[in-house]
Amino acid sequence: MNEKPPMINWDQAMKEIDLVDFFLYKKPNFFYDKSRDAFVDNLDPKLRTNKFQFIKGKDGRQNYFDRASQTPGNLIHFIKNHVVQHESNVWEGVNRELLAYRSNLETIKKNLNAVYASQNLSDDLKTKMFSRELTEEFILKGKFFPLHQNQKDYITKHRLISEETFNHPLFKNIVKSFKDQKDPFFTLAFEIKDTSGKVVGVQKTNTNPDYDNFNSKRFVSGTQNDVGFGFSNSVEIDKINLQVNTKQGGRNLFVTESLWDAMAHFEVNKPQNAEYISTNGEIAENKAFKLKQYFELRAFEKITLATDNDKRGCFFDTIIISSLIPEVKINYKDTDFLSISLSLNDKESFTKAEKIASKFKEIDKKTVNFLSDVMPRNMAIEIINQEMAISYVKRNSKSELEFIVPNNKEYLESFNNMTLQIYPGINKKINIQKSISKDWNDDLKVAKNNKIDNDLPKKKSLKI
Repeated sequence: MNEKPPMINWDQAMKEIDLVDFFLYKKPNFFYDKSRDAFVDNLDPKLRTNKFQFIKGKDGRQNYFDRASQTPGNLIHFIKNHVVQHESNVWEGVNRELLAYRSNLETIKKNLNAVYASQNLSDDLKTKMFSRELTEEFILKGKFFPLHQNQKDYITKHRLISEETFNHPLFKNIVKSFKDQKDPFFTLAFEIKDTSGKVVGVQKTNTNPDYDNFNSKRFVSGTQNDVGFGFSNSVEIDKINLQVNTKQGGRNLFVTESLWDAMAHFEVNKPQNAEYISTNGEIAENKAFKLKQYFELRAFEKITLATDNDKRGCFFDTIIISSLIPEVKINYKDTDFLSISLSLNDKESFTKAEKIASKFKEIDKKTVNFLSDVMPRNMAIEIINQEMAISYVKRNSKSELEFIVPNNKEYLESFNNMTLQIYPGINKKINIQKSISKDWNDDLKVAKNNKIDNDLPKKKSLKI
């Protein structure tokens, strides 16, 4: 009978193992390119498989940034996503790799010393890597122009966004016609900016219905969507017609996944004193932290999470909530589950947290019943354990509960909504608003199509 391998303390491993050491140990064909401040396996971008940069993470630990997938991560993420990604049980693979590294550390260090010597890599250089944020200058290679008629038709006929909306002061001149330097045709595009207002990229959409790539969206090469957002225009205070006791200016920040959703949300809901910021379909901890900084710097009174009504949108909400509420901490996340800790300082908070656990049990029960109906119970239990298909709750200390949450819309939605109720005053500052359809643009289309149907003259029934 095979003995179970010993378990490594992953938190301790992340403190003790140098991430660059481990990276070069597993990817010896990569070398440091000073001009790009990154590790590459070929100087020619056409022959390059990927590019990795190393930074200091939000949690203070050593992190990497994978340029191919535009995602950051720590040591555990690197092993899972780049070393054991094809294995059936990646978590056992992570533990095995950490164990092997520790067991062969003396030999590995000797080999790494030779690698560092050949590449002139110093400890000072590594220290600099992990003391800076990820930056890379974006160079715009193209020009913006006024909208063409077919692009206006795309907005009003395909997106069903009215001219009144995209010409509203909030959105006027946000989307423009764009000609990329290397493309012979025009696309519809908008600038992607960081929270300081610096342009860090462009997202473009093909609007010609005669082509197969109609409605396809792409980022211009070099776009830094990991730190960039789409913005509405700012709402200025009317100093001339300022009325006493009347709130003016952009006091409420709405977060959507695209600028189209922002325009559609505005047309459907007509919020007052609102400004919009869109994630362009991506939000990680670092980007959520930038969003928090922007919210606080602009002194908005309230933030409304109006992301898509699907699993991904709920996942984005969880990431943003964890950045806005210090007591909520994401310990780990991947495609299957999240580990989230809540710091609770009084009995009332624990009582509210128990409501989350009880809600999860209801969802767990539905999952177990479903699996038990379609397969033998022992197989159902095996799948539940392997896939972490149900939730787990454990008490780490007197004041901390840890939730192991399946990356599933129903779980995440319940967690997000109930978390806002746990901490006093938070639900006055943070709000979640979901569309009825998948997103706000779909809601707008449904509303307008229903109106067209209702406005059509009704045929009289034939009398027999």
